[in-house]
Amino acid sequence: MKRVFCIILILTFVLSSIPYSFAQGSDIKVVINGKEEVYDQNPIIVNGRTLVPMRAIFESLGATVEWNDIEKSVTAKKNSTTIKIGIGKKYATVNDKSIKLDTYATIVNGRTLVPVRFVSESLGAVVNWNDAERKVEITYQELYTKKLDFENITSFKDYLLGGGMPGKVTVEEGIDHSRKTGQYLKIEGFLTKSHRFKIHDIFPPEYVGERFTVSMWVMSPEYPSLVVVGAYGETNTTYATRPTVSEGYEIEAGKWTKIVFENVSASKIATMLGIYQDKSNLVISPVLYTDDIEVVCTKTTSDTNEALPQKEIISQEIISALENANLTIDYSFNDIESIPKSMIAGGANYNLNGLAVSDIYDVDDNGRSLLFGARSKPDHRIKVANAFSPENIGKKYVISMWVYIPQKSSKIKVSTFGVVGTAFAYTASDFKEFPIPKDEWTQVAFITEHKEELVTMVGIEQVAGSNVVSEMYIDDIKIGVIE
Repeated sequence: MKRVFCIILILTFVLSSIPYSFAQGSDIKVVINGKEEVYDQNPIIVNGRTLVPMRAIFESLGATVEWNDIEKSVTAKKNSTTIKIGIGKKYATVNDKSIKLDTYATIVNGRTLVPVRFVSESLGAVVNWNDAERKVEITYQELYTKKLDFENITSFKDYLLGGGMPGKVTVEEGIDHSRKTGQYLKIEGFLTKSHRFKIHDIFPPEYVGERFTVSMWVMSPEYPSLVVVGAYGETNTTYATRPTVSEGYEIEAGKWTKIVFENVSASKIATMLGIYQDKSNLVISPVLYTDDIEVVCTKTTSDTNEALPQKEIISQEIISALENANLTIDYSFNDIESIPKSMIAGGANYNLNGLAVSDIYDVDDNGRSLLFGARSKPDHRIKVANAFSPENIGKKYVISMWVYIPQKSSKIKVSTFGVVGTAFAYTASDFKEFPIPKDEWTQVAFITEHKEELVTMVGIEQVAGSNVVSEMYIDDIKIGVIE
């Protein structure tokens, strides 16, 4: 009897707790572009995340929706983005990329509810939580679109061949990716990895810092290939031969393949869409076809987890220290064309391919700075060599530099390290974190005591957990002993 009573008690507790947890979200409002949404099922909160009716949120954001009753999953499509979410599944897919969810889709009162932030941000919307009004505020705006379908034209001239590529580009007619007769672009002359095909004016400079989604169809008629797509600059610019960001896709021979390439525009000069082939374990196909290139630019998602304090005011103590220090490092980057290997090392698997002297941004607007680009992880770091000397153990050093991030506000960490093979190669002996506002040169500086003989370098990286910035600029690095 006691056992039955306990079971009844447990069931009563569980069942009574479910409506209560859902009721926590009953007063939540969802506002899209200033208009409050009205749902036939109230939003709920699970694990601190808001879930809303699936069909309503997707359609409000302009996506088409398909429900698979056998799989208990929903597929939503908009422009080049396809999202698939399964009921109770830990992972969703966005353009065939698996993404772990912190809150799963569920069914309540016969309605499928999905996590509103994940869905909205996957479709390029900005999401903010207004705690005072218990309101989810969603803003969606397509800033720019461009389509190239190559129909009704006899030639295409808006391109550039790079890396000495001896090819030609023609408009052809045949069976396209839709399995119907149509026109597409034929690109001939790929022989080496350095051969590139680049299309002009794909990423407008006025949208630097915003998110671009590029979808395109590609086919290699004879050989399987590893096709790499990236954002490039025009001839004689910093990004003429290396992209700000790129991604590779394996292409089967003789089969049209849809590529979806996403990037946050990192530089005003990276305006071109480029294609090359990386040999890897595959051959380089001399011919590629491409069709139906679609470019959509949307506002980047807000950094709601990275609320930044006001940038630090440089103290009089640091100003005096910089004026009187015996400088061991004084780098302005104005008088060099490239970075010597002895000057700066990479850390956390950053291979220095994105490191360059740049004349795009400069703290004084009339010189050069250090481009710390091609970053894909927050802890990708660079380390300035020979900053500290063993004979100065016990003395204080002042460290100062100017940092500029064009894409978004973030936090960086400046640390003291050792070279590879020492106890301080990966573990800093001292560090300080600094907020860096978007699109604003910011001086960061602090004073540290030189305690360890093995510590000889100063490292720069993002704070762990930050949304990665692919590119930052650093200028006027000064490190010196305070006498």
